Amino acid sequence: MTSFHLFEKNQLVKIPSEFNFPDEKISKQILEKMLILTPVLAEDERILVGKIVSSTGMNPETDLKLIELQLGEIFDHKNYDTSRIEYILLFDFPTERTNWNIRIKTSYEWISQSGFQLMIADSLKSISKSTPLKKKLWAELKKITQK
Repeated sequence: MTSFHLFEKNQLVKIPSEFNFPDEKISKQILEKMLILTPVLAEDERILVGKIVSSTGMNPETDLKLIELQLGEIFDHKNYDTSRIEYILLFDFPTERTNWNIRIKTSYEWISQSGFQLMIADSLKSISKSTPLKKKLWAELKKITQK
């Protein structure tokens, strides 16, 4: 039985430059102003997100990056270029599911974190059914609309 060798043992092979990969980590660039992290949403919840973002004067089509994660999935901000993000809003998304070094619960207050403002709110389903929660959310959203 014969064996086939594409290259001889100890043979040097030049790799074409188009196959040289940079050593730096490739990240997904987020160009929007607001990032929203949430568990997977129903269609009515997506519509509510659009209304929330619109209420701030931002355009949901161009200013919002919505990332929906499956249960147990972790958001690793190191995989993203978040340099343009000004606001991050977490709906029913505990900080334990991120690799940020913060551990806070639902706050409905903007918290300064690594160059952006972070707010943690209840689920969109809970907010849509509760006038007090809507008021708490709107009170904080008004702060960014006045900037």
